[in-house]
Amino acid sequence: MKFGILPICACAVIGALIAPHAAEARVLRIDSTLPCGNNGGSDPSGNSWTVDPSNPFPTVATFNPGPLTAGDTVTACKPNTTLANTLAIEANVSGIAPTAGSLYSWNTATSMDAQVAIWTLGANAFGAATELELNGWCNGGSGTASLTWGGATYTTSCATNSAVSNDFLFSSAGGFVGFADDTVNSSTFGTVTASGAPQAGWTVTGGGGTVSVPEPDSLFMLLGAIAALLLVRRRPRAPACASRAA
Repeated sequence: MKFGILPICACAVIGALIAPHAAEARVLRIDSTLPCGNNGGSDPSGNSWTVDPSNPFPTVATFNPGPLTAGDTVTACKPNTTLANTLAIEANVSGIAPTAGSLYSWNTATSMDAQVAIWTLGANAFGAATELELNGWCNGGSGTASLTWGGATYTTSCATNSAVSNDFLFSSAGGFVGFADDTVNSSTFGTVTASGAPQAGWTVTGGGGTVSVPEPDSLFMLLGAIAALLLVRRRPRAPACASRAA
């Protein structure tokens, strides 16, 4: 089989595009000062969160941020003094004005590993009632992470999924309605995408069935294979030799 130069170059470009991408570990967007992400200072209004002993952590099954440091404990936190003071330091990603907020923080004695901020949202065009902000999830790029909300459990592989940098948006009934881009230092930061389907790389069980959305890399591989087949040109078959004269 003979290949032209153009198809070979095109296939090389496609191969580069569909090469596997490492998962992007999500940093702690909310200040990592122990135990709740306080910014510190002697003025109480300078702290964004404070310990909330009346709000115990729900269950490990509700929020599982992936691999954690041995000895981690969970601290429940609430806005310090007022929600307005918290929002002045640590506003939610979607930009939809929240009416309340709470935070769970996974800590060791000396460091903070992961957080989940739960924002109760005001009226908005997306029909979103709750925003879940996942900070530091899938740190280390191995194992799985999961959360349960509205009767459905969302699970992802930390080795392949970089979409943990998006906030989940849920309706008042607990249904998934979209996500807000929480990719730090990105031009798309805060962009809300309305979608009734889960984000790429997350498998959803419960809440009416099981849905799995493939990673973007898998889609690119499929498209790349199709494109490669279309670009490859076979050498025209040579005409049959004429029969020798008797």
